Amino acid sequence: MGKLLNKPTLKKASNPEDDKKHDEIEEMNFKISDEDLRNEVLDNPKLNRTNQYICTCPYCGKEAHFYIDKTSQLFDCKRCGESGNIYKLLRFVDKLYLDRDRKSVV
Repeated sequence: MGKLLNKPTLKKASNPEDDKKHDEIEEMNFKISDEDLRNEVLDNPKLNRTNQYICTCPYCGKEAHFYIDKTSQLFDCKRCGESGNIYKLLRFVDKLYLDRDRKSVV
């Protein structure tokens, strides 16, 4: 009787290696909505019959060579060979926008 349902727990001291592993797991499991993928990340994507978006590669600029799987959100450019998950792509695209904005201010 009178058991505490949510027992307070002591937090262990943060270990940089554990934090890095946690960040890597978060990165692998990161997903965005299909709408955001189409409207915010990809440049005029077209969905093919194998459930992949095809569009211009943000890395090399070649049209219709960049594929991103709608379900797994893994990407691959058939021209330059760049590949990865959506988290990697978002970091790259954000960097492109930041660099472009910095140049327009100067």
